[in-house]
Amino acid sequence: MTQTMSIEEYNQWRNRGKRHKYHVADPDKRKWRGKTYASKGEMEYAQNLIEQMNAGEIVEIVEQPRIRLGPDSVYVPDFLITPTSGFPYFADFKGVETPAFRRAKKLWAKYGRLDLVVVKKSGKKFKTVETVNGGSTPW
Repeated sequence: MTQTMSIEEYNQWRNRGKRHKYHVADPDKRKWRGKTYASKGEMEYAQNLIEQMNAGEIVEIVEQPRIRLGPDSVYVPDFLITPTSGFPYFADFKGVETPAFRRAKKLWAKYGRLDLVVVKKSGKKFKTVETVNGGSTPW
């Protein structure tokens, strides 16, 4: 006797036990304000930035700005942050540093106009682990 299953049941059966290569949470666990973030940590960092903005420490946050790094490369960091005092900077939350990101850091050092701050989560806090200085900083 043959059993039939729905498409939803089949998809659940097919995806059982499979995890994302970088252990990214399910999309519903990394959705906030109608946006699905690349990772749960990035979503939590965005929430942290909004708290800082509400406290008056940040003037503006731009998510997913596109930056041209040289003639043939475009990079999309997670945030462009304009603090109340100091210079604007880009921030990128990283759980895992990939070879593509290491290449982007080299290009950033040569072509980036502002600093790129690399942020990781340490316990319940966010920690700046590296700052890549822009090679063509205007000031």
